[in-house]
Amino acid sequence: MSLASSWGGVSVSVGSWQGASLASTPPPTGVIRTAVPDLDRESQERYEVVIQATDMAGQLGGLSGSTTVTIVVTDVNDNPPRFPQSDLLLVKSEPPSVHPPQLVLAHTPVRLIMCDLLLTRAYKALVEAGGGAAFPSPLTAVSPTEMYQFSIQESAPIGTAVGRVKAEDSDVGENTDMTYHLREESGSGGHVFKVITDSDTQEAIIVVQKRLDFESQPVHTVVLEALNKFVDPRFADLGTFRDQAIVRVAVIDVDEPPEFRPPSGLLEVQEDAQVGSLVGVVTARDPDAANRPVRYAIDRDSDLDQIFDIDADTGAIVTGKGLDRETAGWHNITVLAMEA
Repeated sequence: MSLASSWGGVSVSVGSWQGASLASTPPPTGVIRTAVPDLDRESQERYEVVIQATDMAGQLGGLSGSTTVTIVVTDVNDNPPRFPQSDLLLVKSEPPSVHPPQLVLAHTPVRLIMCDLLLTRAYKALVEAGGGAAFPSPLTAVSPTEMYQFSIQESAPIGTAVGRVKAEDSDVGENTDMTYHLREESGSGGHVFKVITDSDTQEAIIVVQKRLDFESQPVHTVVLEALNKFVDPRFADLGTFRDQAIVRVAVIDVDEPPEFRPPSGLLEVQEDAQVGSLVGVVTARDPDAANRPVRYAIDRDSDLDQIFDIDADTGAIVTGKGLDRETAGWHNITVLAMEA
């Protein structure tokens, strides 16, 4: 800031401003300096400061002038990502029979002992505070609303997007750029899902990467972690610039057709077998949880001469006509299985 006066002895002062005590300018330089140790752009990103200059060192008879200076506070990466629904986070103990699961209040050191909470069920539970610490209330209600919940059909192909989750960041620009990881997954198999970061929206896209099966696992629970891509080492003392949230994916049952076990087979029969002789038995089952009864039939396009018959209830295949190995040594037939 440049100041000039033919009278000399210019005195400069901060006359008034919007916001907190922000700046000082020791005479006669006119250099504006911060008057507080820490500015917070997230609280106030712009200040308008009135600078007043008087000549003759501010003595009687001197002249004065003023101007308004706008000070814009630039952003630094001093805020970690936060999931809006990550205030409650389950931490599993190993082995669970020795130490019960614990509920951690995210972003605080407070821990609560958890009683009878199953993430894979949509039940509410009461969590009793333990450890002799002082808590706002002795009981905390826990419900599925404290986690992100999605549903997807078990028939969804690999690559299907289950849903999107976004962590919030109070910073701006590249300081809000994030990357996401799936830290763990409950249940058998694991790695059923993967996460992709949308570079435009900074959202986590949870994607199916293994075949889903309602009958073997109707619910999957994953822990999603968000991390800042660019961390300023000057703020390392503020902790890790990451956050975690629980994501629950419910698999929707789809009515599936009966399945043969095995899907194909070889049966043998003597050529002199009497009509109605048993050739073999095929078995199919309904893979759905309902496990409905199955009825059987022969696809007559594969047995135009109706050489074989099948019992609709038992799957027993019998000869319907006499056989002649010299005329036809092989017969390929297709058996159909349908829900009763």
